[in-house]
Amino acid sequence: MLKPIVTIDAGIDAQVRNLIARYVWALDVGDLVTLESLFTEDCVVQDTSGARHQGRAAAMGYFTTLTRSPSFRGRRHHIDNLLYFAISDEACHLRAYWTVDKWEAASGRKVVEVLGHSEDRFARGPDGWRFTERLLHYWRDVDCPWVEDAAGP
Repeated sequence: MLKPIVTIDAGIDAQVRNLIARYVWALDVGDLVTLESLFTEDCVVQDTSGARHQGRAAAMGYFTTLTRSPSFRGRRHHIDNLLYFAISDEACHLRAYWTVDKWEAASGRKVVEVLGHSEDRFARGPDGWRFTERLLHYWRDVDCPWVEDAAGP
């Protein structure tokens, strides 16, 4: 089992959080040009169905299909509770929660559409941090990463 890092470089943390903020904003407004710029050429994106999209072109194919779906419009993604497992000047690895909500104008309904967690890896290049891997998972009672108590009930 991975052990989280307790002491984190504040500068790297701020830069990674900024990258994540740019990612969710670009995704939520369908800005595919910006979204593409946030991933390395050899990135891997795994969607919640478990399908892996290898390379930036494949990842962008996934994001294009996702953002062009009429039901996607109006969604807001929130990524929080970042837990770092490895961090250096060139790369980092973290886990986080994500939530997707939506306010439907026609019905007035405000809904939480889906909850999940991710495992993310980042690399720092000459022009800043980029996603190298984004693995998405649902967070449901039947498949959340539960740790059983070794001592028993």
